[in-house]
Amino acid sequence: MKHMNKHCIIRSKNDNIRTYIKENSGLVIIYGATFWGGILVDDNIFKVDYFCDKKAPAWQLFHNTAVINISELEKKITDSAKRATVIIASQDRGTVSSIYKDLMQADLNADVFDYFENEIEFCDLQFEFAGKKYDLFQHSYNCGYFQTRMTERSVELALAKEYIDTCEGNIVEIGAVTPYYFYSNKISNIIDPTDNHKRVLKKSLFDCDLRDKNVLSISTVEHIGTSDYGMQEANNVINAVDKILDEARSCLITAPLGYNKLLDQWMMENCKSNKVRILRRSVNNRWEELREPVGHVEYTTLWANGLLIITKET
Repeated sequence: MKHMNKHCIIRSKNDNIRTYIKENSGLVIIYGATFWGGILVDDNIFKVDYFCDKKAPAWQLFHNTAVINISELEKKITDSAKRATVIIASQDRGTVSSIYKDLMQADLNADVFDYFENEIEFCDLQFEFAGKKYDLFQHSYNCGYFQTRMTERSVELALAKEYIDTCEGNIVEIGAVTPYYFYSNKISNIIDPTDNHKRVLKKSLFDCDLRDKNVLSISTVEHIGTSDYGMQEANNVINAVDKILDEARSCLITAPLGYNKLLDQWMMENCKSNKVRILRRSVNNRWEELREPVGHVEYTTLWANGLLIITKET
């Protein structure tokens, strides 16, 4: 039987991770804690017993799960007396190759999967928001394509394009995002104190008169009031949201959940407002609108797992 092999086997992209977890009933290890987006842990699709990371100390916790090194991994698998399933969670091909080498040299009793090659959940082409279906936006810069890892930009830019297309009049963009993806002559001004794009007016949002303006802001307000990008802004994210909502004729604001505690608290306090909607990633890039307020949503270095959408209509 194939599972009686007492050594490490690299599984192909046609092998199903969940099938091996079910058949082996052994330990499940995510290799590459620093790369892991936390999706499967949050959704309890399968239980992760350990994270493994060559550089992480044994006492570290990630998602309340112990992070062990490669030597401890070998011992844990041996002690379990079962065949383990090891899932590499990095999209960098050089890193994956390096991890493969480490695992094969350790000669583990395990089936090894490249998550971003084997996982077949990257199949959604659309998402639904406010009762309407949108095609996910695809782009090579910090966004992604179907059948690969896609960031929250795939949703944000789809909503932004709809807002731009249907908006009557010119638009002020707070935070330079759209010029890195597409050009629209409707966007008359782009306000950003730190971005060097040639279309950007380098000034603070709080130095701008937004009265009777249409305002678009994509994953920007959460940085206000922090030291991100070297900013020294006296105001905070709530001041920014209030200013836009008070002054703008219409607006679309998107921001990741789990990044700014003040904004997360504002979301909880205003979740009943018809101006506020919440999207959450359930599996990989499957986005679903929530009907009820959500608690803490983990923000990771790979992607946002939840989006706050704030709108104001004319």
